[in-house]
Amino acid sequence: MLKVIGMARNATNPSGLSAGAPYPHTVRAGNLVFLSGKFGTDKSGNLVGPGIAEQTRTAFANLKLVLDEAGLGMEDVVKCTVFITDLDDFAAINAVYAEHFTAPQPARSTVGVAALGLGAKVEIEIIAECYGRSGQERSAKALAGALTVGTPCHIRWKQMRFDSALSAWNRSTNHAP
Repeated sequence: MLKVIGMARNATNPSGLSAGAPYPHTVRAGNLVFLSGKFGTDKSGNLVGPGIAEQTRTAFANLKLVLDEAGLGMEDVVKCTVFITDLDDFAAINAVYAEHFTAPQPARSTVGVAALGLGAKVEIEIIAECYGRSGQERSAKALAGALTVGTPCHIRWKQMRFDSALSAWNRSTNHAP
């Protein structure tokens, strides 16, 4: 289900996943995709095990699920923010984090907090770049064409109307409509 929030932003909740609150799993603005924070919960929304490593691995698995729905992967992540309730768990979280990213790793912040929802020990949110695989931004005209061929990321955002993309391209290149 794609819910348009505004002219330049699209929000999604992938089928079969519940955010559990009134917010989307992702919001796309331009070529950036912002993923809402994820806990280490199973598909029923229950926190997995008491261990920080298990919760961290499951949080990453949940993020990967949402990235996959958006046609992206961990290699597209440009920023990661980790919220933890106990800074003494930093080494354990860091070890799991290293399992999920290869060089060059995304920028990262780790924030110690008093508490997290559900009694979780960790929550992770990420920002991914939609066009990061090629390292090149595509023009709106190319994006509109890519929507029809099902290239990564663009297939999930195919609801974008061609005339809107072409109009944006015309404005960016000073072409008359």
